[in-house]
This record gives sequence, structure tokens and C-alpha cells, in this order.
Amino acid sequence: MSSFDRSTLGVPMRHGCLPAGAAIEAKAARAILRESFEAVKLVYLRAQADKVKNVRLQVDDSPRNKDRHFAMCRTDGTLIVLAPDMALLPPKTMAAIMAHEFGHAVDFLYPGSFIVTRDGKLDVLPTGRRSNQGMNRGRLEHWEGRSDDAVERTADLIAESIFGSKIGYCGPCRLQTFLDGSPDQRDCIHPRPRGLR
Repeated sequence: MSSFDRSTLGVPMRHGCLPAGAAIEAKAARAILRESFEAVKLVYLRAQADKVKNVRLQVDDSPRNKDRHFAMCRTDGTLIVLAPDMALLPPKTMAAIMAHEFGHAVDFLYPGSFIVTRDGKLDVLPTGRRSNQGMNRGRLEHWEGRSDDAVERTADLIAESIFGSKIGYCGPCRLQTFLDGSPDQRDCIHPRPRGLR
């Protein structure tokens, strides 16, 4: 089974962000994360987010500045960093986190092309207009002045539109998970809670 299979049950553990006593060798973690990264990237490429073809993966511990942080995306959209122990998370959680980070990458690679409207919907420019040169200056200024919450919500909405599944924030650590209505998702929150960092 691919480590990307988001249909596998797996809301994060009820007591902490990782299973108690879980461990993985660095080489195995890199292999699992690389496979999942490439699978998520392919989904985005098939959705015509062509610029993600150049997004690179780096596996190291730099995202782990908080217990719930397993991944981050550089603000130019060209690099996604995944912590090795992310490979220990349930597959649905790992896939949702990666989908969210690729949502950031798309948002940053196509500045101003994705805006969250007042009613919480995603306003997307047509593919042919996703360039700074012809973009309405007000739209780009709005995009540049977004709050951290708006940036995070944009990443989720991009991922949800690409995957056709909502991302919930689950368990005590409020990690992302693709929502499918399974019983273990009763305490999941959608959309992302404001101020969650």
C-alpha cells in the first residue's frame, strides 16, 4: 500500500502527536516521505499547478520547533521541509499535512492567484491569468497583506480543492487529517482554528 493512501484510518494518537515509543530509521523515513511527497506532487501537477514540478524536498528536523510541527514550506514555494518522524504519523495525517504544504507552495508560486473571500470561499484566477504582470494591483496588495490565519486557510482551501476532501484538525495536537466521516474524527475541527500555529 502506498504511504499516500488517504483512505487509511488514522487520526493522530489521542495522547500526544506521535505513537508512544515509536521510532524509525532515518533511511526508511526518507524513503516513505519521498514516496508520499512525489505522489502528492503528482496530484498537484495533474491539477495543472505546473510550477510545483520544481518544488524540492528536504528531510530534516528543522520543522520540529513545536510538538505539532512536522513540515514547512519556504515562502517562495520552492522547498518543502519534512521532519523524519513525520513518517510515523498515520497515512491520512501525513498525506493531509503534505497536501497542506503543497497548498502553501502553490499559493507562493502563483502570487495573488488564490484569495479567500469574505464568505470563506477560494477565489481562483484562471490558469492563463496567474502572472504578476497582468494582475490587478489591488488583488496583489490584498494577497501580500494577508494575516497568518488567511495564509493557512488559503493553503487548506487549495489542498481541499485539489483533493476533493476537507482537511480537519484532529487530536490533542490538532494535526491535519483528510476528513471522511470516520468515528475517530468526532473531535476534529474544520476549518482550521484561528491562531493555530
